[in-house]
Amino acid sequence: MCFFVVLFFPGFSNAQDQAANWYFGFNAGVNFNDGGVNSLTDGALSTNEGCSVISNKKGELLFYTNGVNVWDRNHNIMPNGNGLNGHPSSTQSAVIVPKPNSDTIYYIFTIIDFFKAEGYNTQKSI
Repeated sequence: MCFFVVLFFPGFSNAQDQAANWYFGFNAGVNFNDGGVNSLTDGALSTNEGCSVISNKKGELLFYTNGVNVWDRNHNIMPNGNGLNGHPSSTQSAVIVPKPNSDTIYYIFTIIDFFKAEGYNTQKSI
């Protein structure tokens, strides 16, 4: 029955907009809030490939990363948000994962720079 209500009456369901903001490339971004698509040019990101972004459940930007630096919602590098050992030229340089049962703690998994690595591995930042 719940499936039927959510399927046919989507106004009654609450979307979680943690992917409402995308930052990529060179200062570019896209915002999907308010039912539309808006281009963004305020990002601090400068990368050819990998990046990751997370927003809260309301779609408000929290932070984003290229695997090396982490920028906050105001596009400033966060405390301890540089030198993460990731590499911005890897296809998926970082993945942001929320800690289960927490709205304030996130894990950032990065892929280490291949040319500096002694072996293949990932790094984790909290």
